[in-house]
Amino acid sequence: MRTSSNVLLKLSYVGRGYYGFAYQPGLSTIEYFLFRALTQAKMIQTEKQVTISDNEFIIPKEILNSATAAKYHKCGRTDAGVSAAAQYISLVLSPPTQTLSTPYPYDLILNQYLPPDIRVLGWMYVDDGVSARFSCEWREYEYYFAGEALDLERMRSAAKLLEGTHWLGRLSKPEKPASKARRLERKQLLSPDSEAAQDLVRTVDSILFEKQRSLAELGIDIFVMRIRARSFLHNQVRKTFGLLRLIGSGTSISIKNVLDMQSRGEKDIPLADSQPLVLARCAFRGVDLSAMRTTPSKRRSPRLLLAQTLVTGEVSARIGAEGCKDTPSPTRNK
Repeated sequence: MRTSSNVLLKLSYVGRGYYGFAYQPGLSTIEYFLFRALTQAKMIQTEKQVTISDNEFIIPKEILNSATAAKYHKCGRTDAGVSAAAQYISLVLSPPTQTLSTPYPYDLILNQYLPPDIRVLGWMYVDDGVSARFSCEWREYEYYFAGEALDLERMRSAAKLLEGTHWLGRLSKPEKPASKARRLERKQLLSPDSEAAQDLVRTVDSILFEKQRSLAELGIDIFVMRIRARSFLHNQVRKTFGLLRLIGSGTSISIKNVLDMQSRGEKDIPLADSQPLVLARCAFRGVDLSAMRTTPSKRRSPRLLLAQTLVTGEVSARIGAEGCKDTPSPTRNK
């Protein structure tokens, strides 16, 4: 019988309507509901009893301290509006109840306390040294867009120039000097030789474009940009797509200047909308994610929730299609 174990949980969520993943006092975030569910399920406990107000979106510091003590880590810190198909957290848990024959159903129990658009898809025991944050070998994001009037070949060619290790200061959110100093100090202490400690330098493993769906009757193709890296700067993915969309629409931009810290040009890179962005995949050092366990549930099965999400998408698509009926299509450049 297990007492306490390091557990890796796989989550999915629809980011629309939330102020991002990370807990922010007073705001509706994914992590607020996650901490609340962990507390209600008695997976995180405090020395004295504390209550969580449903209307104020405040997590008592005692619960946050307990989560830290349980070595709680998250893989990604998605922004407001961004969704996740595969987000991961890790923490040391002690099941409130346990039997010899049946593993504790972490996913089933937590889902009883979570909103319908936030789901725990699976869980697994991992070695004590595994962290959802520091053991992650790569993260992959997907950005969905309509390819109408965009030159995909120009976008693909420009994307190739962004692969590899570069200074990406123009493809990230500007950071206040004090925050920057604290961040670099923390990361130097945690891992002095890591890539993350290098100021505004990241390595992009790949950027690929694929056709996702065709709406022949409307003359619209839906594409996805997949971008993979070990770590990302704040707003890097959205800025990257904003840059590539400009290039695909015919704007002349020098990628060399964008990546040159000393260059004075190419400063105004637009920030793409957050809602088409999805944290799609992650991989962890020494972890076989195919060993994830899922507890069957008739009440709120992943299949039923997927069906509801697809129906919502179809309604949105139907409304959008009606508005396109009498609108001439722009010239398309493939």
